[in-house]
Amino acid sequence: MFSFAEKLTGGFILKKIGVIHATASAVAPLMSAFHEQAPEVQVLNFVNENFFLHCKEHGGVDKEILRDFAALCFTAADAGVDAILVGCSMFCRYTGAVQPFLAIPILAVDDPMMEEAVRIGNEVETVYTNGPAGGGGATKAAREIVATLAVLMDRK
Repeated sequence: MFSFAEKLTGGFILKKIGVIHATASAVAPLMSAFHEQAPEVQVLNFVNENFFLHCKEHGGVDKEILRDFAALCFTAADAGVDAILVGCSMFCRYTGAVQPFLAIPILAVDDPMMEEAVRIGNEVETVYTNGPAGGGGATKAAREIVATLAVLMDRK
């Protein structure tokens, strides 16, 4: 049976992981998850809080902030980690752009969630809790949902 860390990395043994964050508030929850699920893994956190500020000021991710994201990934790799986990949804879609320049895997924290959403199918809702990744953060909303069901009924 695979451990949490092996599932995260596709089955290989993970001793040290670098986690990329765009906010310091995300560090504690991920550290707690690793401590619970994979206490054998050493976690190094790499945080650049300018990511959110820059994206807010420039209307999203641009070439300048992608350069900074890639640089932080390279810093993590240079620290000798076995893999990099991108812990910010805003940058998960860019892991493929950085991967060719790394000798270690770069993983998106959203990938397992997305795989599960595809498996479940139908309607899946997501709440993003931080700025640009969620179009301004989370909102509370209530709405009536009307569904239809098509059935064949005998006219008798």
